[in-house]
Amino acid sequence: MKNARWIAVLAVFTALALAYGCADDDTYVPLPDAREDGTTLEGGADADADADADADADADFTPDETTGPVCGNGTCETGETAASCPADCGTTTGDLSCQMTVICSQCCASTDEACFNACTAAGTADAQTQLSDILACINTRCGTECAGGTSEACTTCQETNCMTEFDACGYGASGTAGCTGFYTCVRSCPNLPANGSGSAATCPTDAGIECWNNCFITSDQNGIDLYMAVMQCIYDNCHTECYPPTGTTDACNSCQSANCMSEVNACSSDA
Repeated sequence: MKNARWIAVLAVFTALALAYGCADDDTYVPLPDAREDGTTLEGGADADADADADADADADFTPDETTGPVCGNGTCETGETAASCPADCGTTTGDLSCQMTVICSQCCASTDEACFNACTAAGTADAQTQLSDILACINTRCGTECAGGTSEACTTCQETNCMTEFDACGYGASGTAGCTGFYTCVRSCPNLPANGSGSAATCPTDAGIECWNNCFITSDQNGIDLYMAVMQCIYDNCHTECYPPTGTTDACNSCQSANCMSEVNACSSDA
């Protein structure tokens, strides 16, 4: 099941995938690598060993917004899309899934509304509707917690009140590749951009984002779900062993073998 934390840490899962290798028994060996700027995908400019804190801090992935957009004022504001407000945002659509528009948004600086709007416009019509529903739920039901409360309160409120909307935020799966095919595809992708590193001109067309989006599209939903189950297990059980700065390949292998073999085997058997 996808939720507010799941979406917030999707970029962490992508970092793990880029470092996959194979052990002697042909099981996956995920070990997250650093970006070129020395950070990992989990913490933006200052990667933090506490992944839970990072996930909580990033859970409200939308720009700060206290009053919400006003449809019909001639400006395509944060939270408006071509699907929710064609009068302001036109009818521009792209091919990014809902999940990848979230990753695109994480590429934007926190106050860059033009970048957020460009990422939204790069989504499919379905993705734009799904994002609009998430934003509407957060603004309506979690405005206080996410505007002036703690990050944990914001995340908890989203998980309590907006699960239907988060679950609807899809990957765009419409292909036939299973879990191993999805893994092979994403392993060939460039690194995703660092959080806050891009702009309206660079985030929607980033090579890593486009490559991951293509892997999602060419895979089936079951394969993606199996892959994400592996990543979730490693994230929950093997953070110290698999993440910089303390993680090592041997320690990650041992932890994965002890905690995540049922998930790994399920993925390995799904071509």
